[in-house]
Amino acid sequence: MQQNIIAFECAPPVGVDQEKVTGVQNSLYGPIVGVACVAHPGWLANKTLSIHIPGRGTFQSRVLGLQKGLLVVLAPASGAQLAWLSPGTDVEFTLPGESNAKRENLPSLKGKIVERRLKPVPLLLISPTHDIPFAQAISLRPNKIVTVASGKGGTGKTFLTVNLAVALGRRNLRVGILDADLGTANVATVLGLRPTANLGVVLTGEKRLAEIGIPVGQGVVVYPGIAGGYVPDISPWQFGRLLAGIGEIEGTLDHLLIDSGAGLSPRTTNFLLAADFVVLVTNDTSTAILDAYGLLKSLAVKFWIPEVGLVINRVAETAHAQETALRFVETARRYLNVRVLTLGLIREDSAEHESLRHGRPLLVYAPDSPAAHDVQAVAARLRDRLVITAPPSRLQVR
Repeated sequence: MQQNIIAFECAPPVGVDQEKVTGVQNSLYGPIVGVACVAHPGWLANKTLSIHIPGRGTFQSRVLGLQKGLLVVLAPASGAQLAWLSPGTDVEFTLPGESNAKRENLPSLKGKIVERRLKPVPLLLISPTHDIPFAQAISLRPNKIVTVASGKGGTGKTFLTVNLAVALGRRNLRVGILDADLGTANVATVLGLRPTANLGVVLTGEKRLAEIGIPVGQGVVVYPGIAGGYVPDISPWQFGRLLAGIGEIEGTLDHLLIDSGAGLSPRTTNFLLAADFVVLVTNDTSTAILDAYGLLKSLAVKFWIPEVGLVINRVAETAHAQETALRFVETARRYLNVRVLTLGLIREDSAEHESLRHGRPLLVYAPDSPAAHDVQAVAARLRDRLVITAPPSRLQVR
């Protein structure tokens, strides 16, 4: 039996040439082959896995990608504790099957830690002893984690995150909001909350992420961020602890919306490591569009990124915004080989600003306003994209 991970050739998205997909370069991990060559929720990237360490117990981790037959995973965690395993350590690991009900019947796979890296977050490279079974490699992963990002501040990113959560919660879904806009977090303010704990105590290890959640009704739980202008000097270890916490809470939620910071700093881009879907928020101005494209370009160079949905907020002229969206989608496809779909436009509406001043979501404060109807439409399209679809039928073992 071959001593490496099973690899595939896969059908690319419509409009993308096969030669542009196979052997895609990833500057962080090197050549990404096989199951990670196209962003799709049914393949290995971003799947959670259980790692059993003899004598220490079972830890949880997440697959970030593949590199030359090696699994690239987050440093495994149990609660707030990370296991920084030395090269040469033997481990057993289990990947999810087609459903949680079958998970306990899955065979354990064996491997060896061959390398560990500290940046951008603590990572381990595992060399599996045997091929990963085909059924486990292509089993479907729910599209749970949505990172809401923007190229610049002031686009309405937090406004959209909060109201998308309310809209999804009204569909009887369990939704979490993680305010990851470190230093300038304001989800709690938008919702009129006064949290007693925030991500600061998670980063220091005083509390687990699950312990700071605040239920706010309609199926929504908020995990408050760090506000007040204080931007902590966050180490890779602390980022690793936070990403491990995300893995802990995602099992209790249908969807987790991450309100990330604006711009290109690691405090923003590191949260893309956990995303199944990215919502890119911008305005219909030349500077906002350029900043949004710059963020997307940076991500395309540095990371394997999932499908991206574009939302243009505070639209004054619908026809012009629609043309802008079409140009953005085509430019991303042609020059970045990134698939972007337009989730919708949100019209300029004084009710948006009034809801923010009153500390209430727009969908609660003014549910019949034009912007509220637009947000509902965006939420419906997003939910449709988060529903799992079958992987491409053309999968061949190399």
